[in-house]
Amino acid sequence: MAGPPRFSRCVEVLRIAIPSAVAVVGALIARQQSLALDDKASPPAAKLAPHQPQKPKPRISISKKTTHLVEPLDRDGYVDYVAALNQKASQGVTPENNAGVLLVRAFGANELQPTDRERFYKLLGIEPLREPGAYLVDFAEFAKDRLGRALTKKELDDFFRSMHEPWSSADWPLLADWVKANQQPLALVIEATRRPRCYLPFVAPAGAGMSGMPFPCLGGSRDAARLLAIRAMLEISRGNITSAEDDLLGCHRLARLYGRPPFLIPALVAYMIDATACAGDARLMDAAQLYAKRALAYQQELRQLAPLPTMADVIEQEQLLFLDTVTRVAREELPPGEAFGLLAAYFPNEIEKAFAHRSAINWDDALIFGNEQFDKAVAAFRKPTGQERKRASAQMNQELRKLTPEFDKAFGKWLEGAAARKDLGRTMGKVLTVMLLPAVDSALEAESRAHTRESLGQLGFALAAYHADSGSYPNGLSALAPKYINRVPNDLYTEQPLHYRREGAGCLLYSVGANGVDDGGRTFDSQPPGDDIVLRLSGGPRPRH
Repeated sequence: MAGPPRFSRCVEVLRIAIPSAVAVVGALIARQQSLALDDKASPPAAKLAPHQPQKPKPRISISKKTTHLVEPLDRDGYVDYVAALNQKASQGVTPENNAGVLLVRAFGANELQPTDRERFYKLLGIEPLREPGAYLVDFAEFAKDRLGRALTKKELDDFFRSMHEPWSSADWPLLADWVKANQQPLALVIEATRRPRCYLPFVAPAGAGMSGMPFPCLGGSRDAARLLAIRAMLEISRGNITSAEDDLLGCHRLARLYGRPPFLIPALVAYMIDATACAGDARLMDAAQLYAKRALAYQQELRQLAPLPTMADVIEQEQLLFLDTVTRVAREELPPGEAFGLLAAYFPNEIEKAFAHRSAINWDDALIFGNEQFDKAVAAFRKPTGQERKRASAQMNQELRKLTPEFDKAFGKWLEGAAARKDLGRTMGKVLTVMLLPAVDSALEAESRAHTRESLGQLGFALAAYHADSGSYPNGLSALAPKYINRVPNDLYTEQPLHYRREGAGCLLYSVGANGVDDGGRTFDSQPPGDDIVLRLSGGPRPRH
């Protein structure tokens, strides 16, 4: 089958915005995965002809303060960050306990170039898989094959609605056929989510380093989450609550497994997968067959799930991307056009001057500056409360934005001047840090929304159990503790009580979201839009047993 589009490292919404260089960030991070070595790269000393002088090595010290990691080293004596990631991620992993093996068998390895798959399978510890294979097929591809055309807007809207609304085979036979066609790969996914580890080796195309490193199974995991949620909604419509619970819990577990390599993109995909499961949970709470004991049992299952990835861990790993990028710029494996993206087109002469003698630049200064900023970001995200994290991230974001005027209006003159001084290393560190450090405010918001959905889910199943016992929802959340939930959590954004009210036979529960304003339960897709994070229950009849 044709693989899903390759995912770049570009997530514009989570990068720091520079008024005159927003596109630069995308150009740098969205570098093609088929990068080749810069033709200016220095060959290994052993291959130089006797009469050919060896280029001076760039000024990079291997130490905790500069390169952060001190091993493993490549053949030229620099830190091999991709190998270090694989060493850490593979500890204690076997083909028998590794969910990644089953995910690859379910999805294939289409994110990887054919020339890189052999290394990938070797690191994974399995024999190479057949290409093409009986892998999961996404709905758009399946529908195009069946219908002979692309999906209409209405069909796409119905597809996304089927993830969080019960539907029947009679309503949409094409969707039912898609679910049936993917039963085999989906069974592998469910089996994978019951394994304790998830190691998907990092394999970078030759010369690309971490900036060109694809994330295997990313598209497949997204599609599998949608499939699980859609099948769960089908099972709810049939009254098969146990099957629906299994699929939704599998979706929650998939989020936590796929988010194990805590880089930005896998973490965001993990949050998206979990959000898909949470939307399905809301319909499970409304299911007529969900009696109190069952609701509380499912609530307990959710509490026992592994934690979602944290942005503190994400930023620690993204720090390695920064260090690897700076090192490759210094080693001339990454040309100025790749390092500075569109800025290289605007200021080619100045950048050429700055890079004319890379070996003369003190690259330690660039590494040290970036490490300082990443360490501050990690410390901000490790604050104990949501309010403290918000204040710390806002302060750091403000400090970083103070850097942008330095190269916002007069980047060319600024860089050209730095090239003539001894501070070019630190200058490079400033530019690349601003480009590669995730925007702390947006990263914090992504994590906070994920944890808020978890809190709403715990309360939602407590409300469902209360309704099954009492025939209606309570007048206030305090009635839920301690019988249905140990304690009622506060809103993570304000540390004040969550908003709750009854609506006819149903109820509405919500957080105010990042803006800290009570929008009355309006979300981003409401008219007018709001910022609240909402759980709405309809209050249908339920059996009491």
